[in-house]
Amino acid sequence: KQVPYPKQFYVGGALSNRAWQIRQLGPGSYDDPGDTIPSLPFYQTGDFKIDLSAELQFKLFWYFNGAIFVDAANVWILQEDTTRVGAQLTWNFLNEFGVGYGYGIRLDLDFFVLRLDLGYKLLNPFPVDGDRLLIKELKKFPGGAEPQIAVGLTF
Repeated sequence: KQVPYPKQFYVGGALSNRAWQIRQLGPGSYDDPGDTIPSLPFYQTGDFKIDLSAELQFKLFWYFNGAIFVDAANVWILQEDTTRVGAQLTWNFLNEFGVGYGYGIRLDLDFFVLRLDLGYKLLNPFPVDGDRLLIKELKKFPGGAEPQIAVGLTF
């Protein structure tokens, strides 16, 4: 038995880890060896999810607020899958978080909030060029951001 795809957990996107696109992160430290086709959506999902976010908002002017944030998240599968090594939840899960940071602007009109965030990858769940810390991504700042837009939520 398997949970239907739309009901599986995922991370990334405007309501989760804003440095990654929706379903781009996880599961665990699994690195998909296949070539990603830009026109196809990401499909990484799992059975267990941890999603942490910290955000500091501050008044700018009129109805606009600024924000800086740090997000950490990932999903894992609970049963072993030999085709996706590293995807299973283990005691090493703390080393498998994707960590991102960024800044954004909020248009707070009391009855809804329009958010625009720019997220940057900081720590990857699996090594890239031998290191989980994404030095090349840090050098792209302030360019190379992952834009995220959300309506109706303050965070």
